[in-house]
Amino acid sequence: MKYSLSLLALTVLLITGCTTLPTTSPSDAGVSVTDAVGLLGSKAGLWQELIGLTFEDLDGTPVSLAQFDGQAVVINSWASWCIFCTKEIPDFVTVQKEFEDRVQFVVINRRESADDARAFFAAHDPTNALVHYQDVGDLFYAAIGGFAMPETLFVRPDGIVMLHKRGPMTVDEIRGHVQKLLE
Repeated sequence: MKYSLSLLALTVLLITGCTTLPTTSPSDAGVSVTDAVGLLGSKAGLWQELIGLTFEDLDGTPVSLAQFDGQAVVINSWASWCIFCTKEIPDFVTVQKEFEDRVQFVVINRRESADDARAFFAAHDPTNALVHYQDVGDLFYAAIGGFAMPETLFVRPDGIVMLHKRGPMTVDEIRGHVQKLLE
């Protein structure tokens, strides 16, 4: 019985990705519960909520996703403590370079310092192919109803969230979702 429970717990961990940090509630993030829980509300409504959130760039300047309104965008929630995330970031760099200005990849760090993120990107994205945001309040993760790591949104230029992917992806999977995003 103990073996079965241990195996079940390990399977759940592998399926959902890394464990998560505590998050603020969606209402604390200014997001309706309908949009925050698994994209149950209007998928375009979620994008409107997300572009209203404020993050910081690696220099501490306030930024938002509003600058990407009307563009195809891939938004990933990551942290350096998440092994799946750290394996996926270089794949995002590869696909970003392949699609150049047709899609923008934004990676939003969960609650880590800008210094930690800079050190990570010095090794994994030295050309700054990706847009790097810091989310010290974990508002993005709360807004999307996050429960796995990594979590990635693929947003069409019309603001419709085409896909909310929970867990890691291969480079081919990322590429395939971007191709569908651009159709």
